[in-house]
Amino acid sequence: MAEAVRHVRLGIDLNLSRADLGHPDRPGLWQELRSRRVRAGELRCMGACHRNNPDCPEWMYLKGSPDGRGPRQAVHLNQSAAKNHPTAVESDKHKALNERVASISQRAGFSVEV
Repeated sequence: MAEAVRHVRLGIDLNLSRADLGHPDRPGLWQELRSRRVRAGELRCMGACHRNNPDCPEWMYLKGSPDGRGPRQAVHLNQSAAKNHPTAVESDKHKALNERVASISQRAGFSVEV
């Protein structure tokens, strides 16, 4: 997940923490973006990915309910790009699941790195 997202085609930055995405002049922007398929090359991570390597864009897609209820997220198409966001918060439930998978894998004889 990214803290800063740029919609390249529209030429605007999106603030997913705001109901209006940071664009009060564009009511219904979230619904507009979620009602159609966003293609690769439209949403770009402008956070850590851009700071680390501005010449290599990391593309994203939107995740969240079309009506805007619940959390809104921009997720990397390339899941390995998450390594660029070390400050991303991992839930306790997710940490516990990782530990469980690691311990079961080790007992089965696999080498594990968490």
